[in-house]
Formats: sequence, C-alpha cells, structure tokens
Amino acid sequence: MATATAKPPARNKRPARQRVKKWEWRNGCRLGGDVNAIGRMIDQLTVNGVPCSAERFVEEARNPRSPAHHLFEWDVQKAAQAHWEERARLIIRSCRVIYEDGPAEVSHIGYFKVCTPQGDGYLPEAQVMTQADLRQQVLQDALRQLAGLQERIRDIRELQEVYDAIGRALAQHRR
Repeated sequence: MATATAKPPARNKRPARQRVKKWEWRNGCRLGGDVNAIGRMIDQLTVNGVPCSAERFVEEARNPRSPAHHLFEWDVQKAAQAHWEERARLIIRSCRVIYEDGPAEVSHIGYFKVCTPQGDGYLPEAQVMTQADLRQQVLQDALRQLAGLQERIRDIRELQEVYDAIGRALAQHRR
C-alpha cells in the first residue's frame, strides 16, 4: 500500500490574513532594535485598512518610548544634513549620459557608487566599466539588488517567471 506524501505549500498560496508568528529584518538590513515591537507598532498604525504612512510612522516614533525612536536622528541639524546628503545621492544616481559616438541616442547610467582608496562616492560610468575592480563592485551591488527584488516579488503570483529568471541569473553568477 502506497503512502501519500504531503506536498509543501506553494510559496504564494497563503491565506489572505495570517496570524503573525514573528518579524525579522530583511537580509542585509543594518537597523537594530526589536523588530517584533516595531512590526506590532506598524500593525497598530494600519487599523481598518488605513495604510501606515511614513508620516504616521515618524509621529509614532517621536515618542521616546517608541520601539522605533532610536532609529531616527532627532537633532534637526544632523537630520537636515543627512537628508541633504541622501538628496545629493538621489540627484547623482538620477543623472543619465548620452554619448556622442553611440549608434543611437541611448541613455546610460551616468555614475556608479564605488569604494576606492580615495574614498566612497560616485564615478563616471565610462571609468567604472573600464576598471575591473570597480566593475566587479558594480556587478556585486547589482546582484545584491536582484536578490532583494527576488525576495520582494516572491509571493506575487503574476511575477513567478521573473522570480525564477532572477534565481537562475543569481545561480549563474555564484558559480
């Protein structure tokens, strides 16, 4: 007599509302603190189908007793400087370049973030792509981003083919 073996549940076949066992920070996350308390805080801010906005989250985190309070810089001058630096990163990352000698007017990423002996920052695409060590940094960063994207789309049924293709690409580069 054959025994039936139970199939593991498909990763995108979950009930609409499950009870939360626990929370954990995503891979590569450098935040500290009690992620379970923060997860409960976010859940409390999403009552009756109202999404948890960044504004509501910050307001809740202002309370020194909030589990998320320590994750913010509350000194206005330091917070402003950090904001301006992040804005500068966004501006630099948003610059695209179109080369004169290209076959068509195709825009390329203008600058890549790299680490050099002279410091961390952004260098022009043409320079990064012609130096093996810098190109390798950009490749590793892109692979980390792909892994993050794969994790974010894991449970979206309509993107199963994309999820699988990313998995194949990541496996190819691990060899």
